[in-house]
Amino acid sequence: MDQRFLDEVISRRPELFKAMANFNRAQQKEPALCPALSSLGEIGLALQRDPVILRELEKQSPSHSTSEGWWDFSEESCRLLLLDDSTVTRGALFFSSAVFAEELARVIDRKQVLELRDLLGEEIFLYALRRGRYQIGSLRDFLVRHTPEGPLAERIKALAGLILLRMADGWPGALRTIWVARLQRSALFSPVCSAAEGSLFPLPQEQRRALWFTLKKLLLREAAPQWAPCFD
Repeated sequence: MDQRFLDEVISRRPELFKAMANFNRAQQKEPALCPALSSLGEIGLALQRDPVILRELEKQSPSHSTSEGWWDFSEESCRLLLLDDSTVTRGALFFSSAVFAEELARVIDRKQVLELRDLLGEEIFLYALRRGRYQIGSLRDFLVRHTPEGPLAERIKALAGLILLRMADGWPGALRTIWVARLQRSALFSPVCSAAEGSLFPLPQEQRRALWFTLKKLLLREAAPQWAPCFD
């Protein structure tokens, strides 16, 4: 637990604190109640969720910290776990469609165009054609080279899933397990993605950070700007 980070979030970043609290509560079958408030039952539980009281309990009773067992998300990429499934999917498809923007622009077969529009939706499809290619930078060649061959729609879908998997490489084991289980229930986790999981592994930390910053840029600029307060 990064206490300084938690204090800052509680005092200055209410949107992030709320998302963190919701995630952590969802991981607990029964929220743990601080012993100092246990005799108050539901009232004590409500008090414990108050940011000001939480901060005071952290200071006064570290051995019975209400944040014990909490994930504090000081590692920014872990905050992908705070997003809902549709936002995660949109962000990943914005990213992978930008990577394959040049290939998208060359598609003329009507059936293939319809298949791609069905996968991406009109907004992401037009984004890739109009400005996506200019936002992906030097990562493109590496990612195209390491994405399995196949129909373009399958390649875009596979890369979206692979990127989300690789984002978790440096996470704590428990968070990675939660993330992978969630991705495996996602429509992005196709048989192609599963079979190719090793094609982008292992990535050096520097390269993984470059992928994360690009994914975050597209996520917050294009896919879900409403989540910007939860990121740095």
